[in-house]
Amino acid sequence: MVIKFISTSMITHDNSQRIEVEYRADKVYHLYASLIDNDKVVQQSIPLHLESGEGRTCIFINPINEDKILTASLFDKEGKVVYSTNFNYKKPIKRTIYTMISSHTDIGLHNSQYIQRNNCSRFIDKAAELIDNTADRDINDRYRYTVEGTWFWNNYGADRGNSAAESVIEKYINTDDIGVCAGVAGNHTQVFGLEEMCRSAYEKKRLYENWKISSETITMVDNNGMSMSLIGPYSEAGYKNIIFSPNQWNPIPSSIWKTDTTKNGYTWNSDAAGGGARIDIRYTSELPMVFFWEDNNKNRLLVWGAPQYENGCAVFGFYPKGNKPLHEIEDAMARQLSLLDQKYPYEVWLNVCYSDDQTPNMELTDTIKEWNSKWKWPKIRTLGNPDRPFEILREKYSDIIPILIGDITGGWYQHPIAVPELLADKYSADRSLPNAEKWSVTASLLSSDYEYPAEEFRRAWDYLLFNDEHSYGTSGYQGRRVYETWIQHRDWIEKAQMTADTVTQKALESIANNITSDSESYVVFNPTLLERKELIEQKEGHSCVLVPSLGFCKISKNELKPYKPEIIKSQTPPTVENDYYKITFFENGSIKSIFDKVLDRELIDQNNAYHANEFIYTKDNHKSFSTPKTATFKVEKTEVKTVVIVETFEENLRGKIIQRITLPNYEKRIDIDNRIIGAKDMINKNRYYRYLYSAFPFMVENAKRICHLNGSVAE
Repeated sequence: MVIKFISTSMITHDNSQRIEVEYRADKVYHLYASLIDNDKVVQQSIPLHLESGEGRTCIFINPINEDKILTASLFDKEGKVVYSTNFNYKKPIKRTIYTMISSHTDIGLHNSQYIQRNNCSRFIDKAAELIDNTADRDINDRYRYTVEGTWFWNNYGADRGNSAAESVIEKYINTDDIGVCAGVAGNHTQVFGLEEMCRSAYEKKRLYENWKISSETITMVDNNGMSMSLIGPYSEAGYKNIIFSPNQWNPIPSSIWKTDTTKNGYTWNSDAAGGGARIDIRYTSELPMVFFWEDNNKNRLLVWGAPQYENGCAVFGFYPKGNKPLHEIEDAMARQLSLLDQKYPYEVWLNVCYSDDQTPNMELTDTIKEWNSKWKWPKIRTLGNPDRPFEILREKYSDIIPILIGDITGGWYQHPIAVPELLADKYSADRSLPNAEKWSVTASLLSSDYEYPAEEFRRAWDYLLFNDEHSYGTSGYQGRRVYETWIQHRDWIEKAQMTADTVTQKALESIANNITSDSESYVVFNPTLLERKELIEQKEGHSCVLVPSLGFCKISKNELKPYKPEIIKSQTPPTVENDYYKITFFENGSIKSIFDKVLDRELIDQNNAYHANEFIYTKDNHKSFSTPKTATFKVEKTEVKTVVIVETFEENLRGKIIQRITLPNYEKRIDIDNRIIGAKDMINKNRYYRYLYSAFPFMVENAKRICHLNGSVAE
C-alpha cells in the first residue's frame, strides 16, 4: 500500500477542507484516518475507502491555521494501524478566481468584417440582458462580460448611437458589470512600425475622451506573441496590465518539445505545449504565468498569462459550453489547486473561458452559481472590469512577482508572413505615414494657409491597426469569408497609403513654395533625425549630397554630373570592390567572401555548410534541404557605386530569386535586396512543411548583431 495526502484550498460552506488522497492498494480497504501533530491528535476517525489498484479519493478535515508536517495514521475496524505516512499540510488560501467571459472576435478571418462588426453590438446587448436577469443573485453568481478591445466597443457606439452607448456605460460599465479593455484588438505588434506602436497606445486616451471609460488593461487573446517594444509607449500612455491568452497554433506538432495530448484542445491550448509556435504559457512551466514585463529603461507592465481562452480553463473543470457535473469539476479543481497553491500563492487568480464569436449565454455562469452554492473557497466570480484582479495582485504581491525581460516570441509564426506581398505594402504605408505627418507639421508651421489633416491621419492609422489584427493570415478557412476578409485588408492598406501619398504631396508643395532658388533645382528632403549622405540619380546625371536631419538641401540641375554605367553580363561569378570591401561570389549566386579592407580581415566563415546570402529551402519540414545550383550575373558600375544583380532559380521552390548587392563608394556599407518571385511550391495544402531561409555565416569574434524592431533595438 502506498498513500499520498495532498492539501487543497477547497473549503465548503460548513468549513470542511478537502484533502486529496492518491493511493495504490493491493485490495479493497475500509479504513479510518487520524492526523497527528507531534504526538497530539489533531483529528481522528476520518472514514477512508480505497479500491484495489491505483486511484484517487478525498477526505474532509477541519482547516488548520498554519503550515505543518502532519502524520496520517490509518486504522482498520479493530483499531490496528495498517499504514502511516507524513505529509506537508498547507494552510488553505482563501482565493477568488475571476473568470473572464467574452466573445473572441477576429476582425475578419472566421467571418467577414461586417459580420463581426454586427456581432459586437448584438453581443453587448445580449450581455446587458443577462446582467439584468441575474441582478437578484449573490454578487459572485451574477453574469458579467468583458469586451476584448476598443474596436469591439467603438462599433457599438457607431451602430447603436451615442445615446445607447452612454446608457450601457451608465448602467453596466460604471458598475463593473461590463468591462472594456483599452487595446485595439489582438494585434500583431511584431509587424508594427514605431509610430504605429505609439498610435496603438492612443486608444486608452481616446476611450476616456470619447466615452469617459477608464481602463488600464489590454488583452492579447489568440495571438501567440508580443513585441517588447510595446512596453515603453504603453506604460507611458498609462497602461498597466496585459491579459495574455495565446493560441499556440499547432498545425504540425513540434519535434523539440512534446505535446501533452491529455490536455483539452491540445492542438491550440498552450497548456499542452508542443505547438508549432513555441509560446510557453503552462502551469508546469519554469516560466511564471504572472510577471512584470520590463524593458531596458525599467518601464514595466504586469502580465497575467492564461492558457488558451477556449480550452485552458478545462484544468479547473470549466468550459465555455458543455460543462461537466459538479463532482467532475471538483475533482479537476482539487488537482489544479494543489499545483496553483505551490506556484502561485495569490488570493486572486484569473481564468479566461469563452470561444470564438460566442453569443453571451448563462451556461458557465449557472455552473459557477452551482459551485459557489457548495464551496466557500475558492470563490468563482465572473469578471467585468479587467483592472480589478490586477489591482489586488499589485497591492498585495508586488514584492514577490518575478520580472521578465525580452520579446514574447512566437508572434511571427504563420500569419503575418503568410501574405508577404500584402505585408510589404503595409510596411510601405507604415513608413510613409510618419513622414507625411512630419511634412504636414512643417507645412503648417511655415504657412497659415496649410490646414493640418488630423482626421485623415487618425483614420489612416486606424486602417493599419485594424489590418494588423491577428486575423492577418490564412488559417484553415476557405471560400467567400476568406475572400471578403482579404478584400477589406487590402482596402485598409491602400487607403492608408493613399492618405500618406496625397498628404505628402500637398505638404511638400506647400513647403516648396517657401523655398527660393536662382536656377531650376531639385529639393531633397530627409524625414529622419539623422544627417545622411544620399546619392541623387536623375536622367540629367547624379550627385552625392549631405542632407541635414529633418530638413532639406537644394541641388541645381547644373550641378549634376553626367554618368553612364558600365554594364557587364556574365555566367562567371564576378569579384567587385571599392576602398572598403572586396566581394566575391559562388556559381549559385551566394556570396563567397566579404573581405573588409579597413579591418584587413575576412568577414564570412569559409568553412560553413551554407554561404552568405544563400537561399535554403525545405519542403519536408527540415528533413532535407536544397539550394540554387547556378546563377547569371550582371554588374552595373559607375563612379559612385557598383551593383551586382544575380538571377537564379530554385528548382524545388519553383521560384525565381533576384539578389541585388550594392557597394557604394561614398561610405562603408553593403546593401542587399532579395526578391523571390513565384515560389509556387509554397502554395499548397502542405504549406506548413515549407520553409525558406537565407544564410549569413559571419565569422566575427565578439560581434554584435543589432536588429531594429519597431522602435526597440535587440542585440
